[in-house]
Amino acid sequence: MKGIFRSLETVNYRIWAAGAIISNIGTWMQRTAQDWLVLTELTHRNATAVGIVVALQFGPQLLLLPLTGFAADYFDRRRLLLATQAGMGVLALCLGLLTVSGLAQLWHVYVFAFLLGVVARFVQNCTLRRRSDPPCLLNPL
Repeated sequence: MKGIFRSLETVNYRIWAAGAIISNIGTWMQRTAQDWLVLTELTHRNATAVGIVVALQFGPQLLLLPLTGFAADYFDRRRLLLATQAGMGVLALCLGLLTVSGLAQLWHVYVFAFLLGVVARFVQNCTLRRRSDPPCLLNPL
């Protein structure tokens, strides 16, 4: 059992793992909130609109794979991760403010869902590249 958690002996990995857990929880909360907002508040249970939102959230991840892989390989991954995490926070804040103020419209959610999908693809590629850097940290993969 000790070999399984060997990577948690490294302080930097523990910090990264805690941040990754928090980031993933926030990302899935935002995705779920977008779907729920479209389903209940903006369209009154229109499944097609929810399907479009889901497609906009996950579609960019397939289309942008070569570009995000290139960015993860050739740019400073730490700075790219910081920028993308900040971008995801700004997207969540802006959509939250639009929703709370009552100004959110369906097209707003479409745009935010697409942008979240784009930024999430960069995060995923940078994270996968970062986890494979030190050989001693390969056991979590």
